[in-house]
Amino acid sequence: MDGAHEIDRLSRELCETRQTLADAQRLTKTGNWVIDPISGAASMSAEGYKIVGLPGKTSSDHFMECLAKVHADDLPEVLRRFQESVQTGEPRPIHYRVLQPNGEVTEVETIAQPVHDSSGCVSRVVGTVMDVTERNRIRDALRVSEQLARGQLEALMRMLDALAREASTDRLLEPILRTIAEQFGAHSMTVWLTDEASNRVEFAFQFLGDRLLAGADAPHPAARLSLDSQDNPVWQAILSTKQYRICEDVRTDPDVPFREYNLAQGIITILVVPMLVAAKVAGMIAITFREPRTFPPEDIALAQALANQSVLSIQLMRLSEQSRRAAVIAERNRMARDVHDTLAQGLTGVIVQLEAADDAASMGLEREATEHRSRAAELARAGLQEARRSVLALRPQALEHQDLATALNDLVSRMATGKALLAVFARRGAPRELPLSWEEHLLRIGQEALTNALRHARPRHVAVDLVFDAGEVRLEVRDDGQGFDPAAPRDGNGLDGMRSRAAAMGGRLTIESAADGGTTVVAILPL
Repeated sequence: MDGAHEIDRLSRELCETRQTLADAQRLTKTGNWVIDPISGAASMSAEGYKIVGLPGKTSSDHFMECLAKVHADDLPEVLRRFQESVQTGEPRPIHYRVLQPNGEVTEVETIAQPVHDSSGCVSRVVGTVMDVTERNRIRDALRVSEQLARGQLEALMRMLDALAREASTDRLLEPILRTIAEQFGAHSMTVWLTDEASNRVEFAFQFLGDRLLAGADAPHPAARLSLDSQDNPVWQAILSTKQYRICEDVRTDPDVPFREYNLAQGIITILVVPMLVAAKVAGMIAITFREPRTFPPEDIALAQALANQSVLSIQLMRLSEQSRRAAVIAERNRMARDVHDTLAQGLTGVIVQLEAADDAASMGLEREATEHRSRAAELARAGLQEARRSVLALRPQALEHQDLATALNDLVSRMATGKALLAVFARRGAPRELPLSWEEHLLRIGQEALTNALRHARPRHVAVDLVFDAGEVRLEVRDDGQGFDPAAPRDGNGLDGMRSRAAAMGGRLTIESAADGGTTVVAILPL
């Protein structure tokens, strides 16, 4: 009787253990299986049959029958990996897809483990089967999120780096567009901004050949058209829906804006993404490609995020322009006040005294006339001093309380701070006193040369030397970054401006550059 009770107890425990295992497999979407490698006989747990798309165990399950629902493209690899495991006696992970009876696809991961008998032969193969569809979905979602975050971070870091490096904010949009071009392999981009008065978009910038072109400098035909001529249904649809637009093939889509120009450039696919600010379309970016392209959701999300970041650059550019205009107006008003309060009043006093001197002279009062002329001379000298003071007030603040060498050293330190760059300044020779205008010109030449090196050359080392020789003074700026052709046509007035400043001092500017040899800018002034 005790033996019968023990058998009943063990049977109940076995049933409970099996049920616990079945529940655990159901919750974890994991099954187990056993296969005879000789006969091919196979059996699986209930959850295992469910995962591989079969209704359940039959009396004559076979290895190949258990693979009946495996995707046809994955089946050869499954068989190869299983055979490899049997031959080597080592476990092998196997990944494949299963077509479920309802038409859905399940992603499956199997691990095969051979079991050896006493003679060392493989007597059976055991393993697990796991539904990893949800795990892979989460993994892919994390990957997409990481890609999106990385792209946004890279664009933001480039913009902040440009903000720290650029002497002018006019080119803050360039690093964002360059990031978009590199992320998507784009041929070019055009930026269109919304005109608030008419609620239409107009051409603003073109990014072409790794350069940011503004207004009429861009080859795009819209740069020379009126606002009315630039309007088209595609732009209006994006303004109203606030949604992106994809032109998959310019060659077959007659509604593409500026189709003839795009065809001439070899453009095939265009992705247009709105730039959104406070739920309004502040503009849009048209990204062009010379090959057919499709865009998965993660690419669209990244493009939209980068387009929205572009608005920050554009707003900074606008605010900078407003600040420049306000500063110019404020300086004009200050100079006008100075002229009115000092020079104009002083000249008026001179005129009054000279007229009084003429009146006195006409009446034969020479002593009084001489006194009036003396007072006129005093007023003229005072006015001259005021004029000199006004001119000195226009001097750069960097030179107001320090000499040129100190100002250049501060400039080099400030522009190199926070960058992976070794920048050094050195003054050589016995210092000489230079005219104030020369110090200003040399400081501006150094600033422009240093800014160009940081902006375009991406150097690791920069050296700035101020050299005083017996017959001349030289300012040398050297870098080991990417060189350029100084004779090639270029946008901007930086190089011409430096040459003009050197010529204004009776000196000359030389530029030596090579593709892999860095750039050297030297301003030479005879003493």
